[in-house]
Amino acid sequence: GRKWQNRFNWEFDRYRPVAFTVYNGKTRKLKAEYNRIEMPTDPMKEGELEQTAILGGGDPFSPTQPVKPGVLSAVPGGLEAAVPESVAGRRTALAEWIASPENSLTARVMANRVWVWHFGKGLAGNPNNFGSTGKKPTHPELLDWLASELVANGWSIKHLHRVILKSEAWMRSADYPDAKLLAEKDPERVLHAAFEPRRLTAEEIRDSMLAVSGEW
Repeated sequence: GRKWQNRFNWEFDRYRPVAFTVYNGKTRKLKAEYNRIEMPTDPMKEGELEQTAILGGGDPFSPTQPVKPGVLSAVPGGLEAAVPESVAGRRTALAEWIASPENSLTARVMANRVWVWHFGKGLAGNPNNFGSTGKKPTHPELLDWLASELVANGWSIKHLHRVILKSEAWMRSADYPDAKLLAEKDPERVLHAAFEPRRLTAEEIRDSMLAVSGEW
């Protein structure tokens, strides 16, 4: 039992940088199988860059085909990015690819999340899954327009808030003149014919209580 616990601890510390995907530096030389490998304080001074490979069955001890640094090839649109093989510049290249105005996925995901903050649910069903397994957007044209509006205004979240909060969809009453007709035509309440109240978060409840009591 202790042997496998030691192995688990070793694997956890060894592949912690990979799990968090924030560390691309050099690793200290492995001295023993179960020695813990800590992240060096200055990754540029010691160790060597390891060859990244596709892991067979997801097993970190079964590397197969070597791969070079790059961006997600599964993302549609064909937006390329030159990610250097050296440590320097990797994160910068990845950040520029993610925040590129030509990368519509980033803007659409962000616009959908802002919409969720106000309406309780997104234009695309699952804000955490924008892939083929997620729900398709109920209003794809609106989502694309909000994404383009976000990019055109320098990725300003404040501007996007203003656009949404000044829209008719946001300012509509929660009461619809014919509730029965609305239930028949829009049982999922995705057409925004009436505003659908949402549950407040703990922070919003606190702020509301302070505002009502005059202590805000």
